[in-house]
Amino acid sequence: MRYRAVLRFIAKAMPKLAVLALIPVTLGAGWLVLGSYRQSFDDWAQVTVIAGRAGLVMDRGAKVTMTGVEVGEVTAIDYQPDRARLTLRLHRSALASIPADVTARITSDTVFGAKFVSLTAPDSPGARLEPGAVLDASHVTVEINTVFEQLVGVLSVVDPAQLQATLGALAAALQGRGDRLGTALDHTASVLAQLNSADPGISDLLRTAAPVTGLYADITPDLLHTLDALTTTGNTVTDNQQQLASLLAGATTLSNTGSNLLDRNGSGITDVLRLWAPTSALAALYAPDIPCVFEGIAQGNRNNPAAYGAQPGVKMFAGFVPGVTPYRYPQDLPKVDATGGPHCMGLPRTDPVVNVPYMVTDIGVNPLAPDRQGVGLRPPSVIDYLFGLGGGR
Repeated sequence: MRYRAVLRFIAKAMPKLAVLALIPVTLGAGWLVLGSYRQSFDDWAQVTVIAGRAGLVMDRGAKVTMTGVEVGEVTAIDYQPDRARLTLRLHRSALASIPADVTARITSDTVFGAKFVSLTAPDSPGARLEPGAVLDASHVTVEINTVFEQLVGVLSVVDPAQLQATLGALAAALQGRGDRLGTALDHTASVLAQLNSADPGISDLLRTAAPVTGLYADITPDLLHTLDALTTTGNTVTDNQQQLASLLAGATTLSNTGSNLLDRNGSGITDVLRLWAPTSALAALYAPDIPCVFEGIAQGNRNNPAAYGAQPGVKMFAGFVPGVTPYRYPQDLPKVDATGGPHCMGLPRTDPVVNVPYMVTDIGVNPLAPDRQGVGLRPPSVIDYLFGLGGGR
């Protein structure tokens, strides 16, 4: 009897117990569903992004993408006076494929769309991104409020009447020409597409042209100053155009005369210059001797000004030297083979009572050689008198 009573009691309490057990099961299932929806059970890694601004439509929960694939979300936004600090949580499974030198951009699909963080890998990725890393946002998409702000700034300085007239003239010009305008735009798009794919060097050219344009911007004031000076020069030329015309006419006459002279005497002038070349080369070689002569004269004038101040001319000492052996034939025939280059022979400082030294050169005979010195008597022959020959014949 007692056993049956317990069974009846359990049978009556079973629905109540089932209802009581269903409540925690339902709460647990709801908690699991909510946690799964919020991705609370995923393995996350936190990363920080620093940007100049975050934009108006950047909220918590904004997605984080890598090459178009969602890899995380924005969990916090800290607005500061000069920047915005975004806290991201990324899937650890995706973190292994994100390089440390990744580029972060805050962008949106449309002008009015919500912002999200886009990660772009470089061409040569390095090490992998570590949890807790800090990234600098390289770009923040322009928002519609910025566009409106700039448009309002433009409209504030534009006369509405002139703007209306311009738009009216533009509408009248485009009326009935929509097809032609569309065709032109299609052709333009096609040309730009071909230009974009034609040569990658165009982008490099445009990038390298930036320093050149900067240089032109720096020298623009100097160029304007030069143009201003050229304007003054041009006005001067205009004011004196009659004198300039006379000068050009005279220069033309002179050039014609010179042309006629060269046409008639060109070959003769060429011959003179060709023949003068050896003489001028020899004069150039011995040119250092010329200053020695004039400096010697000037030094002598300083040493004894009375000797040269009374009358023009050159005064010099003369004396006798012992005779030498007469020239002999054919041993003493003259030669033109003197060498040695320029030599001042003691100039400009000279002693007036000392004979000038004799320079020995290869001219066929040295009259001051020791074997030719000596005093003696030898009666010359008739041939010596007639031909000046020595005693060798």
